[in-house]
Amino acid sequence: MTKHRGAFFAYLIAFLLWGAVLFVAVACAPTAADKGKATTGTVLPQLRVMAVTSDWSALVTKSYAEVDRDWLLRSYDLWRAEVHSLGVTKWDPRFNCVHFSQHFVAWLQLRYYLQTFHAPGAAADGLAAGVFAYKRQTDGTGHALLIVLTQNGREFFEPQTGQFVTLTPDEIKSSWARWM
Repeated sequence: MTKHRGAFFAYLIAFLLWGAVLFVAVACAPTAADKGKATTGTVLPQLRVMAVTSDWSALVTKSYAEVDRDWLLRSYDLWRAEVHSLGVTKWDPRFNCVHFSQHFVAWLQLRYYLQTFHAPGAAADGLAAGVFAYKRQTDGTGHALLIVLTQNGREFFEPQTGQFVTLTPDEIKSSWARWM
């Protein structure tokens, strides 16, 4: 009887472990909206990123993957739905533009990591997306958004509206914090 009980528990544990593996695989699987590559396939070395972005406070990896612009826009819809499901639906002093930007960048980096997980060495160390804090020319207030290197070059993306925006040369010069 004890021999059969041991076998039963061994099968039960194996069944539960396989169930856990299946759950994780399904939970991390890309959705239909997540189809397509995060990058253009171009890997940018740190020095090239520095030349494009100029005077960086913090570049934390040695190479960056150029972001596919269309993938970023599709990803925004997924991220926004996730953030809304958590109850964050608008700007608040407790979740302001810096928090929106940091969260979206971290989320994009996570999606890039998951997409390239089975290809170590084939991908850049990180996605060419970071936070850019600057002084608005219109009213002099501080603001943060994303700086992204896409197939179109250096672009700025507003995570509160889901749109690419254009900054003036003075706004770009006014940046006091930027990291990628």
